[in-house]
Amino acid sequence: MIEAESALRDPQAALHATEKLEAAGGVHEGLRTMVLHDILRIVPKKRALFAGTLRGQQAVFRLALSGDERRQSAEQWAELNRIYPHMREGAYRVPEPMFFDQTDGITAISRAAGRPLMMHLWSLPREKRLPDIEASARWLAQYCAPSTERRGVDWRNWARRCETAAAAQPFEQLQKIENKVLQKTKKLGRMVKDLEWRVAVCHGDFHPLNLIIAPDGTRLTGLDLGSSFLMPIYRDIARYLIYNARRHLWTGDARRYGVDGASIDAFARAFAMSDDERNLFIPYMIAVETLTRVESKNEVTTRLNNSIELAERLFEDLRELTL
Repeated sequence: MIEAESALRDPQAALHATEKLEAAGGVHEGLRTMVLHDILRIVPKKRALFAGTLRGQQAVFRLALSGDERRQSAEQWAELNRIYPHMREGAYRVPEPMFFDQTDGITAISRAAGRPLMMHLWSLPREKRLPDIEASARWLAQYCAPSTERRGVDWRNWARRCETAAAAQPFEQLQKIENKVLQKTKKLGRMVKDLEWRVAVCHGDFHPLNLIIAPDGTRLTGLDLGSSFLMPIYRDIARYLIYNARRHLWTGDARRYGVDGASIDAFARAFAMSDDERNLFIPYMIAVETLTRVESKNEVTTRLNNSIELAERLFEDLRELTL
């Protein structure tokens, strides 16, 4: 077995996890055909991920190493089974659920061929990136479709989350501009408080590293569904847009609310958004996502500077919007 870098850092934990999973193969009928190839990742006392085959099909095996991880695995398994019938074929997919046992904390899903969309986007010149970002938006629209409904805007709940996160920001320069963003976010929240927006069971951690693009570019497979829960659809969109913006992954020169303007339009088209959704809810959730993603005290200077730049651009556009 070829060990990943994380396994080499703790070979004893890697050996223990491997032995435990291999032993389960002799106990569970559903794992009889399991063949392990590589350790993809190991987080000691939490989880281990393996690549291999099951029933002759390429698979990823997740071994939970704690009670919390086993509970999370059960939630992920339930969500995967909920959405799989809607996204098992075609251009926008999720992995096939293949095996689960909560007692032993073992999950097996099909392994998507290809590479993370983030790596693919970085390999392209900026003017060639938009079609794949449009495909990302269509993937999310299909994921949200079965559970979408309309509800009143719960702006007070989001305002409280923003206040709590802004107070925890460890960098003085970033905190200063984020406090200004917070005031505009509250004002925008009061502007939309009597409206309705769309909510759905969303991905929860939607960004290009959690999408696998097929070698021929004809399909996207979404991974890591563990954070899926009911929330405004604009939150996942904001997560994707800000993730790219903080890494300067642009499609062109146009910026709106600190993020890529063409990418905003791509998501608006994929979800057939109204004017309120495009012009109020999207900027509102970009602001919420900006404020609630508190930077680590160990953050590198480049990432910190990118976050400050994003917040400054966001504030300027929010100021115009809330006049």
